[in-house]
Amino acid sequence: MVLYLCSFQWHRGAVPLQPSGGRVSVLSGSLTISQTWSGDIGDYTCTVTSQAGNQSRSARLEVIELPHSPRSLSVSLNDSDGRSVLLSWLRPFDGNSPLLHYILELSENNSPWKVYMSEVGPAVTQVTVGGLTPARTYQFRLCAVNQVGRGQYSGETQR
Repeated sequence: MVLYLCSFQWHRGAVPLQPSGGRVSVLSGSLTISQTWSGDIGDYTCTVTSQAGNQSRSARLEVIELPHSPRSLSVSLNDSDGRSVLLSWLRPFDGNSPLLHYILELSENNSPWKVYMSEVGPAVTQVTVGGLTPARTYQFRLCAVNQVGRGQYSGETQR
């Protein structure tokens, strides 16, 4: 029986990894990254060097996280219906997981937030909110949902 000594070297892109023993460790050639975050996304390559020959294999690490909050939520009065408003927003980063839907909440006259629409389609970036009562103030906020869960709420609209 012939035993060959071998060494393992991990790279992220072209940069050699220096396992710290903290979040990043290598044991018997296996790379472990705990508590991953979006900064860990990238291509990782393991090179094995031995007297019997050398081999390299690569893998891509993607980190799936909560979606970011919808941006630039704005509200405008609906010109054709005085009891409705048009809400619009910019689509947020999806956390590397497709958006499933948005949740739209409203607060009427400074009351606690309540769900107004629980499943706004993921491709939608504007909705009409109708049935509003005159002489009351309304405020709106929105969050995105992916397979990981519900992200942070957007900034609240003006009353």
